[in-house]
Amino acid sequence: MIPQDSQKLRNLISRRHWGAALEQLRKLDSGAAADFFMALPFDQQREFFHRLPMDFAASLIVHLPYYHAYVLLHSRSLAEMNTIIEAMTDSDRSHFLDALPEEAWKLLPRSYPTTLR
Repeated sequence: MIPQDSQKLRNLISRRHWGAALEQLRKLDSGAAADFFMALPFDQQREFFHRLPMDFAASLIVHLPYYHAYVLLHSRSLAEMNTIIEAMTDSDRSHFLDALPEEAWKLLPRSYPTTLR
């Protein structure tokens, strides 16, 4: 991402123009979007994450460090957490769940098949 685009996106987020910020973030591949997202202060990450559509949140979260992703997921409702996890591709979901420590599994809102663990 070029610095001008990054600054434009940061400005949109700081002014809470969530729709325009999401539109710009969707133009990036999911890895670049996650890199940009991780560079934001955590309070902005959490606030923006709450406004992301479930499918986009699912594509973004798998590129974040597992604990960070886990904390952001738990900042949403149980129903939203499940929807986000279910919106992940099978391979992304498997990779995400495999990265979680065993104790984190117990805190997930739904039981997922043991084959994913």
